[in-house]
Amino acid sequence: MIDQSELRPGDCLLYAPSSVFGRAIAWMTSGGVSHIEVYKGGGISYAARDGLGTNEYPLRMENLCRVLRSRTSLNMGRMGIAFEAMRGDPYDWKGIINTALGGSGDSSPKGNVCSAAATIWYRVAGLHRLFGAEEPEHITPRDFEKSESFWQVWSA
Repeated sequence: MIDQSELRPGDCLLYAPSSVFGRAIAWMTSGGVSHIEVYKGGGISYAARDGLGTNEYPLRMENLCRVLRSRTSLNMGRMGIAFEAMRGDPYDWKGIINTALGGSGDSSPKGNVCSAAATIWYRVAGLHRLFGAEEPEHITPRDFEKSESFWQVWSA
């Protein structure tokens, strides 16, 4: 397991499935990951967690399977401002269900899923071309694993 002291603000935390819902996400996206969070620092992550919504949460080490780091420096102040604009938004169950049923992945008016929220935060923080022009709600946790914007720091 990676030691928390090795994490840096802005690290991309990828999690293996820990529930039926998580296994479904991993299966739908052809990957071994089902959730993403962004490490803020000080044992805190920015995340959109299912059932809880968008907020700061204590760092979760269980099921952590990869840590990725941006190849370019990030403006964590700008990321924090973008996070604050989304804080308290509910989890976007509608968008997840729509995607699972083969729909467009359109999201709820004020809902977030982990990968869409993280895409927005990283773009605001300096990864402007992250995933090209792809809409954030079409990005999956697996896409972060494949992105050339990050390098792998640790893997389980």
